[in-house]
Amino acid sequence: MIETIGLKLVDAFKGPIAKIGSDIKDEFLQAFFNGMSNYVDNYYDKFSKTKTFIYRDEKVNFYDVFYPVHLRLNNNKIISDIQDIKNFFFERKYTTIIGSAGSGKSMLTKHIFLSIVNQFYSLPILVELRNINDSEISLTDYISNIILKNKLGKTEKIIERILGEGNFVFIFDGYDEIFSEHKDRITNQIEEFVDLYHT
Repeated sequence: MIETIGLKLVDAFKGPIAKIGSDIKDEFLQAFFNGMSNYVDNYYDKFSKTKTFIYRDEKVNFYDVFYPVHLRLNNNKIISDIQDIKNFFFERKYTTIIGSAGSGKSMLTKHIFLSIVNQFYSLPILVELRNINDSEISLTDYISNIILKNKLGKTEKIIERILGEGNFVFIFDGYDEIFSEHKDRITNQIEEFVDLYHT
């Protein structure tokens, strides 16, 4: 078997996740680890190659076209590049990136995802908020569906326990793409989700 980046990342978190509880069967944990590694591999492949305005007909290496954006913090301190993901999130557990359309937020999202994987920092889950614009499903249920769709969980209770262990980084992308009539509802659900899984 070829050891993919997803397998390597998941292997780094097998110990902490396996200690969640003795009532979680080994076959479920194995299915979880397999599903998580497939999920990471799929998004890693998707993000590591990208099309651009110049290269419309072929995908190029993401870091051949990625230009690091500058982030201005509330205290006006400038971060010129996010390289050390571990320290970045250690200092700012909850981060909101604000910018106008075309300012590079989605490219930065891809960079963060790839960096989390490359640095074996955590297990990243990308939540594309535009996908719940026309849905009555709650944010928590949508995230559970991401996990279930990718065979990462069997029951809601087990999912809650796994997420509650704090081995994940949740990346919410496309807040500016939420329809205005849904913004208050989804904002409240994001706040509830953060309160629930604040470890």
